[in-house]
Amino acid sequence: PIGHYLKLGDGETYSVTYLAFIQDEDSGDKQTGRSTLSNIKIYEDPARVPLKVQLYGATVDLPVSQFSMASANGHWQDTIEHLMEVSADGSTVEMDGNAWKYLEFPEVFNVTGPTVLKFTFTLTEEAEGHTICLLPPGDHRSNTLRKDCFNIAGKDVSASSREPYMTETEVDGELVYEYEVLVGQKFIGQVGGLGFSQDNDGIYTNGDKDTGASSYSNIQIYNLPDVIVSLDGADLAVPNFQHSYESTNQDNRPFG
Repeated sequence: PIGHYLKLGDGETYSVTYLAFIQDEDSGDKQTGRSTLSNIKIYEDPARVPLKVQLYGATVDLPVSQFSMASANGHWQDTIEHLMEVSADGSTVEMDGNAWKYLEFPEVFNVTGPTVLKFTFTLTEEAEGHTICLLPPGDHRSNTLRKDCFNIAGKDVSASSREPYMTETEVDGELVYEYEVLVGQKFIGQVGGLGFSQDNDGIYTNGDKDTGASSYSNIQIYNLPDVIVSLDGADLAVPNFQHSYESTNQDNRPFG
């Protein structure tokens, strides 16, 4: 995916004039080395459909440009050739192997106190970490100045740091989880990208970064409705800003 290597956004282009080949040999006999390249093709992939996300009641299409996402310290962990795949109906994004990717929303939007991130997560083969993020505009790093990445699963992810799921079922040997994360309780601010990380540094696989498989589907972002309170015979609409008290570990889901 040349456009991915060049970090080209949707609609961006890069002018090419030459096709170059390098076979480097700097030591000893510089006459050694022999190779061939054949069947070279340059083409567009029309089969990549956008990921469809429900955003405040409207369906938005996220082009599958697949930019690399870095960790909070700026360290690049993405294996570029491990591309995500989107289902034909656009509802599901699948990940295989080590991958840290993000997609850009067509427009920047705001997360407020009542904002919820809802999705279905299917775990086929557990990696070291599985995370979903709502990234600020123009920032490809996770969890920089705010808590905007949410741990879902992983061999290196402790139970206390995982987001609690609503339901868990097993379908054809795969674990399927339903999540509703009250992100407005984690941070408030602008969002420009939707990030996914399936971290596999090869710790448990003898350096093999091709393992790990999961998918996210039916992604929705919406605000909880106001709470209607009757006061002296009049109904008052109270913004649904929900805050945990005593122990956030015991407060595991928003109420509607």
